[in-house]
Amino acid sequence: MESPKPEHAPAPTTPAASKRVALITGASSGLGREFARQLDNLQVADELWLVARDQTALNAVASSLDTPARPLAADLTDPEAIERLRTLLAAERSRVTFLVNAAGFGKFGDWQAISDHAVDAMVDLNCRALVDVACASPQAAALRLIGKVVPSCITMAGWNLLRRL
Repeated sequence: MESPKPEHAPAPTTPAASKRVALITGASSGLGREFARQLDNLQVADELWLVARDQTALNAVASSLDTPARPLAADLTDPEAIERLRTLLAAERSRVTFLVNAAGFGKFGDWQAISDHAVDAMVDLNCRALVDVACASPQAAALRLIGKVVPSCITMAGWNLLRRL
């Protein structure tokens, strides 16, 4: 008597491959724009998400790149802007493979002449928004490890500049 053929379970289904996104804040100028150009040259992402306040400047950067780019005008000191970014990342099931937090500003001069409002604005953008953007990514746990390197490099660059003054 022949033994019955075993039933095979259906092949496991895998979720659709997520899009590799390089998320770059401060992408309208300076270091952010340069990181966008360099990541574009490396062709390491399926799409570059360019975030800054100036939509016109973001559009100009996006149009200069070969990699598909999405300009996203947002004020990262606004919690609603962070939530919109979080929602967009989740809705598109995008996988952030590169996070460049280049948004930021600084005031120079006599520290006593810098207003409390200006100091608070710097902390909001340079510190709180940096953490909020990292946490908005579904891969936030992994990005926290990478994020420690970039601020350290920036801090060391600033320290070297200050030592020369």
